[in-house]
Amino acid sequence: MNGGIWFDLVLVSLLVLMGFLAWNLRRAEARSDANESFSDSLKVQPEKKRWSPYPSNIIRQCGFSPEQAKWVYWPFKLALAVGFPMIVVELTAGKAELSWLLGLALVGFFMPDLYLLLRRKNRRHVIGNSLGFFVSLLVIYIKSGMSLTRAFDHAAKYGLTEANPLRKEVDLLIEEIAAGRERDEAFACLAQRTGVEELQRLAAVMAVGFSVGSPLAQTLDAQADLLRAKQRQLGTQLANRKTMEAMLPMILVCFPMFLVLVFYPAGSQVIEVFTLLKELF
Repeated sequence: MNGGIWFDLVLVSLLVLMGFLAWNLRRAEARSDANESFSDSLKVQPEKKRWSPYPSNIIRQCGFSPEQAKWVYWPFKLALAVGFPMIVVELTAGKAELSWLLGLALVGFFMPDLYLLLRRKNRRHVIGNSLGFFVSLLVIYIKSGMSLTRAFDHAAKYGLTEANPLRKEVDLLIEEIAAGRERDEAFACLAQRTGVEELQRLAAVMAVGFSVGSPLAQTLDAQADLLRAKQRQLGTQLANRKTMEAMLPMILVCFPMFLVLVFYPAGSQVIEVFTLLKELF
């Protein structure tokens, strides 16, 4: 009896710990607050050739600060790896097989990585969908005579919602430039922080434009046209895919009705004709 009580206490403690870690993970989201450490929130780990167990780049591309999330990532993995088997043992009264418990421990251990990959995918999708409109608005502000930094500020402030991850990253970009970082380096860091292919291409084009001194408005206008064309193409592909997905239930519903309304009367008439021929001969 005492062992069961201790088991329940450990399980409840793990659940409380996971809730506390989830709350701290939300606090680790990179923001542009003035009181936040500038170097911690903007730090991007360089690409390493050797394997590292801590996915700092993936965590940053999810919108979290790698330095702050480090104290949440490993405890969360261990808590889930221990908590899942303990919950199953509690529900099955200790009758679960060891292989199932080990499998659940592995699932719990790698579940934070799956969450990070899904969050990064969704975040990239939101940024990619917002980028075309943002660049178009940016071109308008630059052509009106604004500086590049002010144009970025206005385009993010009036063109994107506060919850949009692109706005948060642009705010960090503005802080970097204001702190003295070179513009081409700041744009390269922006592309690396998000991992969005379109932003990486845009950063490369802008770096070339800065080096050769080409008009920035024309460069961004051309990129905006490419982004709009890509969005139209993606929209067409999505519409075609939805059409194909809608055809399957239509076929499953209409094909039996087609058999009943067309083939059954025709089959009945054929059977009647053969019956008459049999009677004649």
